[in-house]
Amino acid sequence: MFSMWSTAAAGGTAAAATTNPFLAAVELHFPLLLRHVINLNPPRTDTPPSSIKFLVCVPQSLSLLTSDVTLADLYSHVLVADAAVGQYQTLDGTYVAIAGSYLLTKPGLDSHPGRTVRIVMTDAYSHPAMTPPDAYQCMILHINRPLVGGVAVPEDMGEMDRATFRRYIAMIRAYPESAPVFSSIDVFVQDLLSSRKPPQHYLTPRRLRHVWTTCVNLLDDNGTLDTDAALLIAAHSQHRQIQLAQAVESYLMEQVHDVAFSAVVARCRSKDDAVHTAWRRLEMATPQDFNISREFQCEQRQAIDLIAHTHIHCHTPLAMLMQLKRALTCLNEAISRHLARHRRVAAPPKQQLLSTDDVLDQLLYILVQVSKQRPAFPLAAIISYIEDYHFVNSSVSALGFALANFQVALEWFTSSHSPIAPLGRVAMPVSIQGKQSYLASFTRDAATSSSCCHVLGSAASFHDHPFHFPHTIRHVACGARWFGVVTDNGHLFTWGDASGGRLGVADRNNMQVPTRVPQLSHVVQVSCGGWHVLACDLHGHVYSWGMNANGQLGHAAPSDDSIATPVLIDALCGVYISAVACGAVHSLAVTSSGQVYSWGSNRFDQLGQRDVDDTVSQAIPRRIEQDWGGRNRRFERRHVPLDGGGGLDTRPGAAMQVAAGTNHSMVISRDGALFVWGCGHTGQLGLGSYMDVSVPTQVLTRSFYPNLDL
Repeated sequence: MFSMWSTAAAGGTAAAATTNPFLAAVELHFPLLLRHVINLNPPRTDTPPSSIKFLVCVPQSLSLLTSDVTLADLYSHVLVADAAVGQYQTLDGTYVAIAGSYLLTKPGLDSHPGRTVRIVMTDAYSHPAMTPPDAYQCMILHINRPLVGGVAVPEDMGEMDRATFRRYIAMIRAYPESAPVFSSIDVFVQDLLSSRKPPQHYLTPRRLRHVWTTCVNLLDDNGTLDTDAALLIAAHSQHRQIQLAQAVESYLMEQVHDVAFSAVVARCRSKDDAVHTAWRRLEMATPQDFNISREFQCEQRQAIDLIAHTHIHCHTPLAMLMQLKRALTCLNEAISRHLARHRRVAAPPKQQLLSTDDVLDQLLYILVQVSKQRPAFPLAAIISYIEDYHFVNSSVSALGFALANFQVALEWFTSSHSPIAPLGRVAMPVSIQGKQSYLASFTRDAATSSSCCHVLGSAASFHDHPFHFPHTIRHVACGARWFGVVTDNGHLFTWGDASGGRLGVADRNNMQVPTRVPQLSHVVQVSCGGWHVLACDLHGHVYSWGMNANGQLGHAAPSDDSIATPVLIDALCGVYISAVACGAVHSLAVTSSGQVYSWGSNRFDQLGQRDVDDTVSQAIPRRIEQDWGGRNRRFERRHVPLDGGGGLDTRPGAAMQVAAGTNHSMVISRDGALFVWGCGHTGQLGLGSYMDVSVPTQVLTRSFYPNLDL
């Protein structure tokens, strides 16, 4: 599947070896480096023999202070896995961690603070000294700067955004020797667009490349780049020439972009149609179907948005290519955040290194998600446009790596066979994992109108503990070692562990028998969280008490102080709350009009708020912006029959029931659709993956059936 990329990567390494002094030094001293690697991996008699795995980090040449690479430099850039500490050890004895596509060095390395270095691309490496070949596995990591020393530089000197190349052109054009060159480009474009013949006739890649080459040569020959002002842009003549070539390309292509890109879209329509057909067939595929490792499954909303808007916001081939590269960067950063969020950074190194194949698997899945946002996304046209009209050579740069990934993805989607998901494949929910310490049920005596609540203890001893109430039990909730019961006369009773003031009574001692919460009346529902409680009454008011370290009580701000008695949530006054739900450290409420409010911790995106960072808590309840209308598997709005017949229910979607797990949330809408979001690390969301989801997402495998309760 990925053989095409392997060939391209090998070619890129060979080309880079002639220009990168660090890689040349690795080649020269590799036998010595290999002996040091072997010394760090002595053979063991208690385990079967296995190949020695190590990494060689190669900084890009522009980041090196000198072309003289010493052995000390090489020793600090060869990494050997150390399973004892879950990190990598360099040959000079320091430790480096890998998180996603980044290398993290420890403070104190070469008297420098900790450094974060980006992995630009990875290549397999072989050398005659590695004998027998199957006894060693070496990977080259191309990084944007050295782990020690060096300078921070752009990953590609040809990367220019719109504002940068316009400033560059304005400065160069100010010189009399250069002005006629740009005037000739303007005249060429005007004549082309005003010609009687279709502009596409003149916009062939060969013709535009000729215009571009001629202009670059003229500007290079007239000596403009040798002025002091130009030297401010880059200190190296090669860098200045690359910048000049890229600026001229962007200046030319920006003026003809609309016509040229439209022609490419028309030319690639049949290929894009084939891609769209493949996307429709894969729309229900899950990350597992694309062989994405469980630890790398995470939401890629930012990368999806960047790719989906490539042809809308970008008006030159370079701008499109940089947008695709940014999407891959976001992909890697999202994985790094996901690993850190679930405290997996200290896992064995082999689980942390994101290989080229892993990136491609992620990209295939992301492109299918892009098709759901933009079904007519012209992937083939975008790739062809960049290939034909991006004249500056980027084959061995980070831009070239990004383009190669998308080229392989395009080839995979248009291939005649695909091993993933036959037509109509449904992503089945995975099993829900977790532990329930206590269970509670209640029975009613019809003769006396009294009720009995039966509590079953922990899994070690399921003993029945009956508690009798003088009125009918309407609602029961269980927390960790504590309970809440609402009776039909609106009274709330709690008992159990009083830690954190969660029983709602002034006496913070543990209660062995149900005790009424005296401040509340007309209660209709109670929900027990990890260390806090929510209760709503007949008037639509919500009260909270318990721990508030993450703002889960819905008051002004998080606080380390607990609240032992119920306090009205002022922010929800003015809306009628019909139901509430508590997670471990977050809270939910649904209104009578079908809107959902959330507050508390958002560490695992359990609040469902698109613009709330996962590192902060939200103390004030805020409405979730979401259309709660259910969709079928073709993503069309479904309409269920009205109660009692008489046609279909075409009213806007509305939430009817809400529930919260430890770090995830669920809603059932009026038409019976089930929405989930938050932590999915153990498959609890039922979406067929282990990724966290930041916005309410419908469980489409339940779209055939109306969901009745949570």
